Amino acid sequence: MKPLAKHDHYIVESDKTPIPYLLISWHGPDTRNDIPATYAADVFSFIVNQNGSKMKQALINSGLAQQADVNYYTQKYTGPISFMVSPNPGKIQECYQEVLKQISRWDEDDYLSDVQIERAKRLLSIEQVKRREVTSEYAHLLSFWWASASVDYYTHYEENLNKITRKDLLDYVREYIKDKPYCAGMMLDKATIQSVKPQEFFKSI
Repeated sequence: MKPLAKHDHYIVESDKTPIPYLLISWHGPDTRNDIPATYAADVFSFIVNQNGSKMKQALINSGLAQQADVNYYTQKYTGPISFMVSPNPGKIQECYQEVLKQISRWDEDDYLSDVQIERAKRLLSIEQVKRREVTSEYAHLLSFWWASASVDYYTHYEENLNKITRKDLLDYVREYIKDKPYCAGMMLDKATIQSVKPQEFFKSI
């Protein structure tokens, strides 16, 4: 697939979804061309997904969204970065505007604290150790990393994870997210589309 060349927005009407759903996705780093950024992606996602993060405070604690999570999936051929949000049904436009605001702030020097960065690396390392303690899961992990990167990538994961610095995190955001083309989709039921009119604000500018 060719790299994304521009922002792409689409609205899906579905009466099967009880709450609105928003998904923004970017083409992220892969294990063929930018291995260091894959570690930075894991650390960054872990930090912003914590309850005390600025992103969670701005979207969840404020009441704009019921759920907001960032995910990176390590792959050999373009690992996807996803920002998944369930907006408050009564504040869809405000939530979307705050989502864009948060994305624009992700490369600010003070968006992530030193404590958050070190804590994320430590907890991610601990999680890897815990997963290795289950034999059946360890076999799955080895096969996944063998296919997605290499066994060497996995065996040195904790070592390389702990090398990640604030600069690495900022470089990752600027290289793959900030002002980069993305695909954005919003799923709503018919009544919400008629009342909120997302087509008026959920579009490329």
